[in-house]
Amino acid sequence: MLGDLNLIYEAVNPQDTFSVGDTVIGTVTFTLTKETKVKSLAVKLKGDAHVHWTEGTGDNRRSHTAHRRYLKVKDCLVAENSKGKPKKCVGLCGVWALLC
Repeated sequence: MLGDLNLIYEAVNPQDTFSVGDTVIGTVTFTLTKETKVKSLAVKLKGDAHVHWTEGTGDNRRSHTAHRRYLKVKDCLVAENSKGKPKKCVGLCGVWALLC
């Protein structure tokens, strides 16, 4: 049973935003309230930008949209073993550092 889960990252600027080329640094921690079988545990980070704007007026009005994916990363924190058997975890199961 999952007691708590925390994903904490370091902000790189006062706006708490990331840009192309920025490094995402953080930690993942969780506690388990009882013995739990864990097959695998992964963190996925995804960074997308969506914009929409209009130009002109009346019949000359044009609408524009754009989407760009800047980041899509999956980091396996607890890897599934080759036999597919879960690992038994009790209490604090892990603290992991992230660097993407």
